[in-house]
Amino acid sequence: LLPAQSAVHEPAIAYDLVLNPELVIRVTARGGAPAISRGQSPRGPEEVDFQVIGDHAALARMLVAGRLRRRFGRRVARIRGRRAGVAALEALAAVRLDLASLHRLGVRLEPRTAMALIAALIDPAQTAKERFALAYAVEGEDEVFLLVGDGAPLEVTGVRPAGRIAATITGPLGSLELALAGERSPELTVTGDEWPLALVRKWIKRAQSE
Repeated sequence: LLPAQSAVHEPAIAYDLVLNPELVIRVTARGGAPAISRGQSPRGPEEVDFQVIGDHAALARMLVAGRLRRRFGRRVARIRGRRAGVAALEALAAVRLDLASLHRLGVRLEPRTAMALIAALIDPAQTAKERFALAYAVEGEDEVFLLVGDGAPLEVTGVRPAGRIAATITGPLGSLELALAGERSPELTVTGDEWPLALVRKWIKRAQSE
């Protein structure tokens, strides 16, 4: 969601996410598209408003923690610098945008992450009496499959399932989100049946309206 930072938090902000000693995500948002880069060391305190230090899980716990637990809780990412700036991250965590809006803001999810998001959005009860598999193929990435199984929790796998693939979405990063938002682009190709995509769109729309 980091590419959406400027859209959800207007004040200029610069921060580092220190996820481990050798992985730092540097974010600078000063209007327009934010600058996002990876590095092996954080920037100096004079260059950023704050730094968050902790792995992905600790960062997630920090974002959902109350103010006291954020300051004194265990297993919560530590904040170094101007604590008020964390409102920028909180705004990202609270964002409620549909797939097409995220794409327009420049958010491009990795294939497995995109499929996992779709699987998490859909209530398995809605899939009763439906069984099919969708494939998502991005050049340079492993093919990922979404399995819909008659009311069972939706499954995301990198192993091609037995039987026919109902539909395959091919294109650059973000193609799955566009296809499931009902939009097209010159680089996006959908082969196979349309009805599974229509069903998934309906389930996602229902989830996003709740």
